[in-house]
Amino acid sequence: MNAPVSATIPWPAEAGGLALRAVDSLAGHTMILPTGRLLGRLPTLSAALDWRLGGRIAQRVAAERFSGESGERLLLLLPEHPWPVVVLLGFGQQLDPDAFSASLAQVRSLGGGRRVWLDPDLAPKGWRAAAPQWLRAAGERLVGL
Repeated sequence: MNAPVSATIPWPAEAGGLALRAVDSLAGHTMILPTGRLLGRLPTLSAALDWRLGGRIAQRVAAERFSGESGERLLLLLPEHPWPVVVLLGFGQQLDPDAFSASLAQVRSLGGGRRVWLDPDLAPKGWRAAAPQWLRAAGERLVGL
């Protein structure tokens, strides 16, 4: 199943082919994308996902509706796309355990179904040391490139 892509959105150079294959392989899943502060271009995984979604993420970042600051959340409900729900979670520059717990609880409250966390390529400080273990302990699936 291929996602519709707007012909007006050029392929972003920062979104490598590996990132696009990773995104495409997760069709049918609710995708959770944690991120640090977004300044300028979207990082690789976000750029590939954004391209598949016709620029929906970049539009919200440009409109200052999401910047990746700690506690920010962006929920995209996409019944017409291969990914029914996409959630971006902002963690700012430093991963806060309380903010992480609150985000995890909110994501889990979205209900059942197939859910996958993308390992962020713009990870807040402390993500790599703690988050993968926390997600495993919670029974969540983390996918990286």
